[in-house]
Amino acid sequence: MSSIYRRDSVIVVVRPVDERCNLSCEYCNAAVHANSRAIMSRETLERIIVQASKPDYRFVQFVWHGGEPLLAGLDFYKAVLELQQQHFGGNFAAGRCENVIQTNGLLLSTNTLDFLEKGGFWIGTSIDGPDLSANRYRFQGRGAETVLKKTLDACRSVRARGLSLLTISVIHDANFYRAEEMYHFFCKLDDILAAQIRRSCGCFVKAFLEGLGLGVRNIQ
Repeated sequence: MSSIYRRDSVIVVVRPVDERCNLSCEYCNAAVHANSRAIMSRETLERIIVQASKPDYRFVQFVWHGGEPLLAGLDFYKAVLELQQQHFGGNFAAGRCENVIQTNGLLLSTNTLDFLEKGGFWIGTSIDGPDLSANRYRFQGRGAETVLKKTLDACRSVRARGLSLLTISVIHDANFYRAEEMYHFFCKLDDILAAQIRRSCGCFVKAFLEGLGLGVRNIQ
């Protein structure tokens, strides 16, 4: 994914279902859109891909975001691959563009993972730590433990296929003081994050956390 840092590269963030989501995290306003069923039209999708496929850019990364982007259904992402092949042509197969889908993991069924793996999608997931305490504002109310388990199981399923898993996390008052534990948790989930920290910014992360009195002792 290093190609995205080139000056002639671009990241295109697309929200096919806007902010609609199957979770209602306390720090998010997705619940406001819970009753929406709108999905981006094929016409709008094609306009985005056509614009991104212009020769101005040598590399394009599409990030499918939300809300929960998998609520758009697999037919939507089949159209994504079809239109990218059509408008990027041979450059699509040669790696001129790539797709990242940022999901909470709850819809990562075996069938969905099969499709995403075959289609060459990078998979990102959102989780705030290893347990309910760290996910206090994400998984709430009855069934929270089940939802956390489903998310962690989805992460393990991605890794079991030999795929790299990208992770994003909200740092808040219930997890920031667990810096070392969080660091090791995410390194186990996200080998790209681990490699980047070890290779390029380990000293910075270590100094930052130690400045907070929360130092990670073993960044290696």
